[in-house]
Amino acid sequence: MDAVIPYFWGQEQLTNSNNNSSHTGLNDIWLAVRKQVLYNSILPVGVAMEFKFPEATRHADRYVGENKHDVMFSLFSSKSGATWWTGTKWGYRWREGAYSDEIDYFLEGGWRPPFSHRLRDVYVKSVFDGWFSMHTFSTPTSGDRFGGRSLNAPPDHYFNFNEGSAHRIGYGAGIRIVKNWNFEFMNHEYIHAVNNNAYERDWTISLARFF
Repeated sequence: MDAVIPYFWGQEQLTNSNNNSSHTGLNDIWLAVRKQVLYNSILPVGVAMEFKFPEATRHADRYVGENKHDVMFSLFSSKSGATWWTGTKWGYRWREGAYSDEIDYFLEGGWRPPFSHRLRDVYVKSVFDGWFSMHTFSTPTSGDRFGGRSLNAPPDHYFNFNEGSAHRIGYGAGIRIVKNWNFEFMNHEYIHAVNNNAYERDWTISLARFF
């Protein structure tokens, strides 16, 4: 089981650059239960069920936050050595509210300097992740991010998340605070985004525990 509690600083990059909005606060707080089901040295595989809580404090200028739950079922794999690790995850993400369901993917690699145990396990990492829309549709309500507004005509047409996909790379560093608790900083750069939110600034600090 693990939990991730991130604090986000973002500047959203919209189709209309004059409408960009700042996003800050706690968002995407996840709790996950994982179980390894295939044990071997070539391709270890596990399954996970993950639950995202409604956004707690994120402030988006002019717009409401995501006051919805997400649930994701995924397959994951990881391998590690004395000073390195790598991992991947692919999952189906069911999104409550107006958002389309998604196929999410995640690949990461990290490195710990040989002397890092003297510095409480300092590490650096890079990630490549993204999502593909399943094009499912549900009617927006007042509790959704953009409220109950029609998203079919300008200037709101680029807010239609039901056709969205995005891909990004990230890099960062972290440190183990106490046993099983890590403090981490990540920066993401968006490579491609269609009908979805992309950020010209995407910084996150997070506190994560692996139970």
